[in-house]
Amino acid sequence: MQEIIIATLGPSTHDISTIKELIKAGTTHFRLNMSHGTITDHKTLISYIEAANKNLKTNTEIIIDLPGPKFRIEKVNELKSKQNVYITDQNLRNSFSINIKEVYEQIKEGQIIYIKDGEIKLKVQRINFDEKIIQCEYLVYGEIKPENGLNFIESNLKLPIIKAQDICFLELAQSHNITNFMLSFVNVASDIQNAKKLLPENSTIFTKIETQKAINNLSKITKESDFLVIARGDLGVETDLFLLPKTTKKIIDKAKKEKISCIYATEVLKSMISNPRPSRAEITDMYFAITNGVRNFLVSNETAVGSYPIKCVEAIKTMLSKH
Repeated sequence: MQEIIIATLGPSTHDISTIKELIKAGTTHFRLNMSHGTITDHKTLISYIEAANKNLKTNTEIIIDLPGPKFRIEKVNELKSKQNVYITDQNLRNSFSINIKEVYEQIKEGQIIYIKDGEIKLKVQRINFDEKIIQCEYLVYGEIKPENGLNFIESNLKLPIIKAQDICFLELAQSHNITNFMLSFVNVASDIQNAKKLLPENSTIFTKIETQKAINNLSKITKESDFLVIARGDLGVETDLFLLPKTTKKIIDKAKKEKISCIYATEVLKSMISNPRPSRAEITDMYFAITNGVRNFLVSNETAVGSYPIKCVEAIKTMLSKH
């Protein structure tokens, strides 16, 4: 079976020369994260990949990572208080807005909200449904910025896996015959089934496992997927961080049992964003993943915004060749 190395493209790799070097280093798939950048940016990257493949006579594939119901902060407005903050589209002091508006209709008092991979913690105090204002108190304070991700822990929010805003990404994929799709925040098998109705026939589904509900429904989700992506970033927020290694092992074992592959992701080589060599902890983490049967890795910020994207891919390739 082919070993897969997925490199996420971004500002650090937004040129054809670097993309060619990533292919030479061992990249098998390029991930386009539709949560960041513009549709024009992604069109340009696709043209670079196509040109690089033609020049090198390679067939490095493209994966469209659909945002799905991923919450992100849009705008912040005079965030001064360290006690309370409002979530709203209105022009209130000490507030921020978010990208998915259905939350105003479904949120409940007492809801815990994590921001920035759990660094900031809020609790919903009051909700004005008419004005669409959610008042929260800080349980753990931190600086909130646009584009920060949010996690609504143990919520019952009902949101589509492919939103109306995502249709333009599907059209872009179709125009370039791209059939690899990564689905975000899948909770149940029906999420994938509903997504498949909108995707091209014979699409390859990379399902991110990043919520407790997904873990609870792992057997049925696995049967609908071609790959399981162990998305340890949100998974480490949505589930008990100190049980993350055990949860990761559960996903790997389920993938092996169902005879599908899993992708090891998130902070695989985080230190290489700013350093040319991986840390000993990262090498050890990769080794234990490999000894548990993992042969596929995904790097995100390491290649999207890092200083050493090519060395990152080379490091993964070296680990796979040695173990």
